[in-house]
Amino acid sequence: MKKDKVYTEYMYSGKIIKVRRDWVKIKKGKQEHRTWMEVVEFSNAVGIIALLNEEEIILVEQFRYAPGEKLLEIPAGKMDPNESPEAAAVRELIEETGYRPNKVKRIFSLYTTPGFTDEYMHIMLCEDLEYVGVNPDEDEVINVVKYNIKDLEKMVLERKIKDAKTVLAVLYLTRRQ
Repeated sequence: MKKDKVYTEYMYSGKIIKVRRDWVKIKKGKQEHRTWMEVVEFSNAVGIIALLNEEEIILVEQFRYAPGEKLLEIPAGKMDPNESPEAAAVRELIEETGYRPNKVKRIFSLYTTPGFTDEYMHIMLCEDLEYVGVNPDEDEVINVVKYNIKDLEKMVLERKIKDAKTVLAVLYLTRRQ
Protein backbone atom coordinates (compact mmCIF):
# COMPACT_ATOMS: atom_id res chain seq x y z
CA MET A 1 0.00 0.00 0.00
CA LYS A 2 1.31 3.44 -0.93
CA LYS A 3 0.06 6.84 0.22
CA ASP A 4 0.76 10.04 -1.70
CA LYS A 5 -0.03 13.41 -0.12
CA VAL A 6 -1.89 15.57 -2.62
CA TYR A 7 -2.84 18.58 -0.50
CA THR A 8 -2.35 19.85 3.08
CA GLU A 9 -4.38 22.40 5.03
CA TYR A 10 -3.79 23.55 8.60
CA MET A 11 -6.91 23.56 10.74
CA TYR A 12 -5.40 24.90 13.97
CA SER A 13 -2.11 26.26 15.27
CA GLY A 14 -1.79 26.57 19.03
CA LYS A 15 0.80 26.92 21.77
CA ILE A 16 2.02 23.30 21.67
CA ILE A 17 0.25 21.59 18.76
CA LYS A 18 -0.78 22.12 15.17
CA VAL A 19 -3.60 20.21 13.53
CA ARG A 20 -3.53 19.56 9.81
CA ARG A 21 -5.42 17.44 7.39
CA ASP A 22 -3.86 15.93 4.33
CA TRP A 23 -5.75 14.90 1.20
CA VAL A 24 -4.03 11.64 0.28
CA LYS A 25 -4.15 9.22 -2.58
CA ILE A 26 -3.94 5.63 -1.35
CA LYS A 27 -2.82 2.99 -3.82
CA LYS A 28 -3.44 -0.64 -2.91
CA GLY A 29 -2.45 -2.84 -5.79
CA LYS A 30 -4.30 -1.51 -8.84
CA GLN A 31 -6.96 0.22 -6.77
CA GLU A 32 -6.79 3.89 -5.83
CA HIS A 33 -8.74 5.71 -3.14
CA ARG A 34 -8.61 9.32 -1.87
CA THR A 35 -9.32 10.39 1.69
CA TRP A 36 -8.51 12.97 4.36
CA MET A 37 -5.90 12.03 6.99
CA GLU A 38 -5.83 14.16 10.16
CA VAL A 39 -2.53 14.71 11.96
CA VAL A 40 -1.68 16.42 15.24
CA GLU A 41 1.82 17.86 14.90
CA PHE A 42 3.88 17.96 18.09
CA SER A 43 7.58 18.45 18.66
CA ASN A 44 9.85 15.61 19.67
CA ALA A 45 9.81 14.88 23.39
CA VAL A 46 11.68 13.13 26.18
CA GLY A 47 10.48 10.82 28.95
CA ILE A 48 12.87 10.47 31.85
CA ILE A 49 13.59 7.44 34.02
CA ALA A 50 15.18 9.26 36.96
CA LEU A 51 16.93 6.76 39.25
CA LEU A 52 17.78 7.97 42.72
CA ASN A 53 19.54 4.68 43.37
CA GLU A 54 19.12 1.01 42.38
CA GLU A 55 15.86 0.80 44.33
CA GLU A 56 14.11 4.18 43.89
CA ILE A 57 12.76 6.22 41.01
CA ILE A 58 11.42 9.77 40.89
CA LEU A 59 7.92 10.19 39.47
CA VAL A 60 5.69 13.23 39.15
CA GLU A 61 2.03 13.45 40.01
CA GLN A 62 0.02 16.06 38.18
CA PHE A 63 -3.50 16.79 37.02
CA ARG A 64 -3.83 16.20 33.28
CA TYR A 65 -6.61 18.20 31.71
CA ALA A 66 -7.36 15.95 28.69
CA PRO A 67 -8.19 12.79 30.70
CA GLY A 68 -9.50 14.90 33.59
CA GLU A 69 -7.52 13.22 36.34
CA LYS A 70 -4.33 13.26 38.32
CA LEU A 71 -1.74 10.90 36.83
CA LEU A 72 1.49 9.38 38.12
CA GLU A 73 4.17 9.70 35.43
CA ILE A 74 7.86 9.72 34.69
CA PRO A 75 9.02 13.33 34.18
CA ALA A 76 8.69 14.35 30.54
CA GLY A 77 8.48 17.28 28.20
CA LYS A 78 8.86 18.55 24.71
CA MET A 79 12.23 19.19 23.15
CA ASP A 80 13.20 22.66 21.99
CA PRO A 81 14.15 23.10 18.32
CA ASN A 82 17.68 21.76 17.65
CA GLU A 83 17.95 20.43 21.24
CA SER A 84 19.43 16.98 21.75
CA PRO A 85 17.44 14.39 23.72
CA GLU A 86 20.23 14.39 26.34
CA ALA A 87 20.06 18.17 26.84
CA ALA A 88 16.25 18.11 26.91
CA ALA A 89 16.29 15.37 29.56
CA VAL A 90 18.61 17.40 31.80
CA ARG A 91 16.53 20.58 31.35
CA GLU A 92 13.18 18.88 31.90
CA LEU A 93 14.32 16.88 34.92
CA ILE A 94 15.58 20.04 36.64
CA GLU A 95 12.41 21.98 35.74
CA GLU A 96 10.02 19.32 36.99
CA THR A 97 11.85 17.72 39.93
CA GLY A 98 14.83 19.89 40.87
CA TYR A 99 17.30 17.06 40.21
CA ARG A 100 20.22 17.35 37.78
CA PRO A 101 21.55 14.08 36.37
CA ASN A 102 25.28 13.56 35.94
CA LYS A 103 24.70 10.51 33.71
CA VAL A 104 22.21 10.52 30.82
CA LYS A 105 21.64 7.66 28.39
CA ARG A 106 19.03 7.12 25.68
CA ILE A 107 17.22 3.78 26.23
CA PHE A 108 14.76 3.70 23.30
CA SER A 109 12.61 5.97 21.15
CA LEU A 110 9.00 5.59 20.04
CA TYR A 111 5.98 7.17 18.41
CA THR A 112 3.56 7.83 21.26
CA THR A 113 0.27 7.53 19.35
CA PRO A 114 0.98 7.06 15.62
CA GLY A 115 -2.68 6.81 14.67
CA PHE A 116 -3.11 10.59 14.88
CA THR A 117 0.11 12.35 15.97
CA ASP A 118 3.70 12.58 14.78
CA GLU A 119 5.04 12.92 18.37
CA TYR A 120 8.32 11.02 18.73
CA MET A 121 9.59 10.46 22.27
CA HIS A 122 13.03 9.47 23.50
CA ILE A 123 13.04 7.54 26.78
CA MET A 124 16.13 8.58 28.71
CA LEU A 125 17.80 7.00 31.74
CA CYS A 126 19.13 9.62 34.16
CA GLU A 127 21.38 8.60 37.05
CA ASP A 128 23.77 10.09 39.60
CA LEU A 129 21.26 12.76 40.54
CA GLU A 130 21.94 15.86 42.60
CA TYR A 131 19.26 18.19 43.93
CA VAL A 132 19.68 21.75 42.58
CA GLY A 133 16.19 23.22 43.12
CA VAL A 134 12.92 22.90 41.25
CA ASN A 135 11.87 25.31 38.47
CA PRO A 136 8.49 24.24 37.00
CA ASP A 137 6.84 25.94 34.03
CA GLU A 138 4.30 28.60 35.01
CA ASP A 139 1.31 26.42 34.09
CA GLU A 140 2.54 23.25 35.83
CA VAL A 141 1.51 22.11 39.30
CA ILE A 142 3.66 19.07 40.00
CA ASN A 143 4.07 16.90 43.06
CA VAL A 144 7.44 15.10 43.03
CA VAL A 145 7.27 11.61 44.54
CA LYS A 146 9.71 8.73 45.05
CA TYR A 147 8.77 5.09 44.59
CA ASN A 148 10.48 1.76 45.12
CA ILE A 149 10.98 0.13 41.73
CA LYS A 150 9.71 -3.22 43.06
CA ASP A 151 6.32 -1.64 43.80
CA LEU A 152 5.81 -0.17 40.34
CA GLU A 153 4.85 -3.33 38.43
CA LYS A 154 2.08 -4.05 40.94
CA MET A 155 0.90 -0.44 40.59
CA VAL A 156 0.66 -0.88 36.80
CA LEU A 157 -1.34 -4.11 37.18
CA GLU A 158 -3.63 -2.41 39.71
CA ARG A 159 -4.21 0.43 37.19
CA LYS A 160 -2.64 3.00 39.50
CA ILE A 161 -0.25 3.96 36.69
CA LYS A 162 -2.19 4.69 33.49
CA ASP A 163 0.29 6.76 31.50
CA ALA A 164 1.78 4.81 28.55
CA LYS A 165 5.34 6.17 28.73
CA THR A 166 5.42 5.38 32.44
CA VAL A 167 4.11 1.85 31.90
CA LEU A 168 6.93 1.33 29.36
CA ALA A 169 9.48 2.75 31.80
CA VAL A 170 8.26 0.34 34.48
CA LEU A 171 8.53 -2.54 32.02
CA TYR A 172 12.11 -1.51 31.23
CA LEU A 173 13.04 -1.15 34.91
CA THR A 174 11.56 -4.47 36.00
CA ARG A 175 13.02 -6.44 33.05
CA ARG A 176 16.57 -5.04 32.86
CA GLN A 177 19.65 -6.72 34.37
